[in-house]
Amino acid sequence: MKAENKRIGLIIPSANIVIEPELYRAVPKLINIHVTRLPIVKSSPSSIKKMNTFIEKAVQLLQHAQVHLMIYACVSGSFVEGIQGEKAIRQKIETLSKTPTLTASMALVNTVKHFNFRKVLLLTPYPWEIHLLAKKFLEENNIEVLEHKTLNIIESIAIGKTSLEEVYRLAKSFTNKDAESLVICCTNLRTIGIINQLEDELGIPVITSNQSILWQLLKKFNYMDKVKGCGRIFEMLNNGS
Repeated sequence: MKAENKRIGLIIPSANIVIEPELYRAVPKLINIHVTRLPIVKSSPSSIKKMNTFIEKAVQLLQHAQVHLMIYACVSGSFVEGIQGEKAIRQKIETLSKTPTLTASMALVNTVKHFNFRKVLLLTPYPWEIHLLAKKFLEENNIEVLEHKTLNIIESIAIGKTSLEEVYRLAKSFTNKDAESLVICCTNLRTIGIINQLEDELGIPVITSNQSILWQLLKKFNYMDKVKGCGRIFEMLNNGS
């Protein structure tokens, strides 16, 4: 399947100010991204679950654009109720839209698993309660979290305003040397711009939410052209891994 003229329907939280510029920066020109939003201002289990009640309307709006792939691009929104919750959301969107669907949480998991990374470091910006749910979700998917850290940010817009320097400093503070990858979780946290530097300094691949969504797009549409500045996994992709 070629990537030419493919339309992607992206469902994102209303306070997300990061995923669009990060994807637009890296996505091949012949893949077009069309976005709709779900209302949320704070990261908490209750507010995330309330946000998810608007999914049906978002899907209906994106159907008007006749997209070829739906992506629910909120990691916490798709893992907040665990593996079964993620599956339910994905199946709901596929049933409503009759369109293949990917969630941000499974894009991350599928990318980690594709490269057989079983032991990881986990970095998130979430409040502690959400952060622990992220850790649990990875572990439920047979990914061992050796060490984990969070920026512990409650306001969704504040996550998007977090500087690359803050993310870099927290990433550099990990001490475990047995990890096979660093996983940075959240589509509203900026990471493209420091991925290559972190990989060079930590000595392991870095997998982020937006980067993994991009990787899954290239894989699905068989668009194998090299993506620059987004990490080792794209070099591994082009080498046939």
